[in-house]
Amino acid sequence: MLGFRPLGSGPLAGGPIDEEATGTAAGTGTATATGVGQSGSIGTGTATATGAASSQASSVGTGATVATGVGRSGSVGTGAATATGSAVGLALILQFLRPDSDLLDGNWLNELGNNTNLFASVDETSANDNDYIESGESPSADITRLRFSDPTLTPVSEPFRVRYRYAKTGSGNINLIVRLLQGGTTIATWTHNNISSTLTTTTQTLTTPQFSSISNFNDLRVELQADAA
Repeated sequence: MLGFRPLGSGPLAGGPIDEEATGTAAGTGTATATGVGQSGSIGTGTATATGAASSQASSVGTGATVATGVGRSGSVGTGAATATGSAVGLALILQFLRPDSDLLDGNWLNELGNNTNLFASVDETSANDNDYIESGESPSADITRLRFSDPTLTPVSEPFRVRYRYAKTGSGNINLIVRLLQGGTTIATWTHNNISSTLTTTTQTLTTPQFSSISNFNDLRVELQADAA
């Protein structure tokens, strides 16, 4: 028998079976720049020169000549230059898609031993090992299919991850196949042979070609297939 239980708690945990997608959001901020400026001043100064004036009578006297000129004084100071603009950045937003309805039960049952709303046993935000779903005894192509909730943030962008955990009960060999589907089209398949009786958490990241093959994120589902080896 294959048991499919909730994911453990952690920074990305949010449910037993979930898809993690990312989107983009823009934010605006203010940028301020402070720099050094120069101030120059031009002023008028007085230069006084004393020289000798000579006369034809060969008499020597003392005279004064005054010359007025323009001088420059330069001062370098530190001033604040402030520029305000808008800074637009991209924020990575995580969103989780979790099972929200049953599409096919197969022989799978929940922890209460019935097949009523299997998705409700694997959709919690915080991990709870008291609820789970499990295949029938000695399964043979025993398949359950659950629909994923729709993303709330669009467009959806990479990375795109599918995360789940699983274990078996009993001593027989059990193989598990997990498929991500869009409608009836298989996007990705992950196979786990001879699984352990210890709960194992697995995170699968879609390749870029796999991600690009999704045309409708509102039509995603997960399929679990159990087989006795």
